Amino acid sequence: MNASRTLLRLASILIALVVVAGCHQGDAPTEPPALRATPTPPPAVLLEGTWTGRLSRFGGAPETFTASVTQSGLSVRAAGTLATYGATRFTGRLDGTRLQGRLSAEHGSSSGCWINDAELAGDAAANSVVLSGYGLCRFDFVRITLTLTR
Repeated sequence: MNASRTLLRLASILIALVVVAGCHQGDAPTEPPALRATPTPPPAVLLEGTWTGRLSRFGGAPETFTASVTQSGLSVRAAGTLATYGATRFTGRLDGTRLQGRLSAEHGSSSGCWINDAELAGDAAANSVVLSGYGLCRFDFVRITLTLTR
């Protein structure tokens, strides 16, 4: 029994020495590197400003208007007023030079064609944006093209 107590004490001392020997003056525990959010890259195209807009709908006369475009990073918003549709707004997102989003208008045309969340997509450059997609007109899909220039 004495031998096992002595052996236990020696083992405890040995473990304490190993622990003490492993710690040096000035060593501090290392902390894992802080996680940092990857910054959003700047947009490839800056679109903010005043543009001349042209909205074309298959079967309808094109309408010209002034559009005010705001941009926050990759999010883009445009607003303008058309004689046929009233207040019209586009909300979208840039992916490189590709712009995709939704176009909605305050009211329908006299022919009963509404633009409500029509999904448009296309190319955006510093002086030209051309988006197209489809909207619903009295149960038929019609092609819509939105062109902005400056």
